[in-house]
Amino acid sequence: MKTEKIVGIVVLIILVGVLLVLLSIPSQKSKECSLSLCDCKCYEKGQTPEEKTGNLCGINCLGEFGVSGCELENNECTPIVQKQCEKDEDCIPAACCHPTSCVMKYQRVCNELCTMECRPNTMDCGQGHCSCVNGQCQVVWANQ
Repeated sequence: MKTEKIVGIVVLIILVGVLLVLLSIPSQKSKECSLSLCDCKCYEKGQTPEEKTGNLCGINCLGEFGVSGCELENNECTPIVQKQCEKDEDCIPAACCHPTSCVMKYQRVCNELCTMECRPNTMDCGQGHCSCVNGQCQVVWANQ
């Protein structure tokens, strides 16, 4: 009978020790990420510029930069970038002037003035337009 009590006490002490060890291990709380509509960058939830300052922003991150959201990758908040077009409206001419190819609309900034001439073998004057073909932006030529 004494042996059984001693064994029971030892088991209880071991269980209490294991419980104390488990309680002392810090819990790994899953990090959440948020996309800022002020700069289209990813932050830990609660740390975006608008959450910190209370300012409202409204950048179209998908349309401007191809960023549709954020994900946790290697414990870092990283942007989810759209790599393929889904519809024709996702595509624009690659060059501002006399374009011959197409890119996703967030991949080009146009800030130059163009001549009004219709150059051959370009998309000028309706010779071609951009289209999303099998997830890729491509030129559809009018004469083909």
